[in-house]
Amino acid sequence: MLRVLPIAALVAAMIPVCAEQQAQAQRDIAEIMMQKYHLEAEQEQFTIYYRFSILEGAGEGGTENLDARILSMGIDKEQTSLVINIDNIQSTGLLSLRFPEELVSADANNFTLLVDGKERGYELSRQGNIVGMILILPENSTTVEIVGTRVIPEFGPFVIVMLTVSLASIAILGRLLPPRIGQINNNF
Repeated sequence: MLRVLPIAALVAAMIPVCAEQQAQAQRDIAEIMMQKYHLEAEQEQFTIYYRFSILEGAGEGGTENLDARILSMGIDKEQTSLVINIDNIQSTGLLSLRFPEELVSADANNFTLLVDGKERGYELSRQGNIVGMILILPENSTTVEIVGTRVIPEFGPFVIVMLTVSLASIAILGRLLPPRIGQINNNF
């Protein structure tokens, strides 16, 4: 027997899919306009999207600065930060970035942004697990550091599983074996 569902139920069932597809489409359009940097860290590959723009009241859609470039990117585990070395910033402009939150994240999205060691403001957006950041780069800037509270895991899942198994084994052996420390020898 064919069951007819009310139209409202069908529409409600489609909304999460449509919203997810719309967010994916927006992310794809923005990423098409950006360049890619492939960063390998902890034996994982991460794609970071970026775009340099000339500061003309613009945002992500402003005139692209074709002279500016990224020299390198890396993770500083001690500072829990993503460090970006840049070159050829001939005038004040914008840097738009998109990176996965598993690369660097911050509690309550409260990142600290340093440009050449000086704290700067930024605009932040999120789409799923992608962090978007727009920041102003002063003329002749050379280093951008995005400081979070966590960076990619120092230990992979295999190490965590092995640590758990080891601790469980020690706990089980501790219960099975009788205590030997502090035993009194009455054979005098």
